[in-house]
Amino acid sequence: MQDRGILIWPLPSTGRSSISRRSLGWEAQDYWIKAHYNLGKLYEKKGNYEQAIICYQDFLEIWNAADDDLPELIDARSRLTKLKELEL
Repeated sequence: MQDRGILIWPLPSTGRSSISRRSLGWEAQDYWIKAHYNLGKLYEKKGNYEQAIICYQDFLEIWNAADDDLPELIDARSRLTKLKELEL
């Protein structure tokens, strides 16, 4: 049986159930990670620079082991640098 990321299955010998949290698939993880980047862009567009900085920092921290040449990483770093200069 499955319910929103939780797997439940009966244990044959005991009649009880075992519950295990299922990890997100690669596609879902990709969307979740990029959501931080996209939220940062939205906050930046609305002028909420403080929240945009937090989102970009979260995005870069989550993807800290990713390839440096990914367009989203390059753009997030650039946007973060510009926003931090505005905050001074």
